[in-house]
Amino acid sequence: MNTVRVGASDARHYRIFKDVPTVNCGLNPYNLGGPDEYIEIEELIDLAKIHTLTAFDYLSK
Repeated sequence: MNTVRVGASDARHYRIFKDVPTVNCGLNPYNLGGPDEYIEIEELIDLAKIHTLTAFDYLSK
């Protein structure tokens, strides 16, 4: 299994200290931390759909 380190995520605490598998779902930051950092609009739209459908699924139960 490949491990990707995401600096702004707390998922590592669950993985390392509690041995809980985690998934990070988000945008790919290009030139992270640079003056011309950006994201792809298509990814932003996809992520908005994921959040909307997840909230709908959770709240409709």
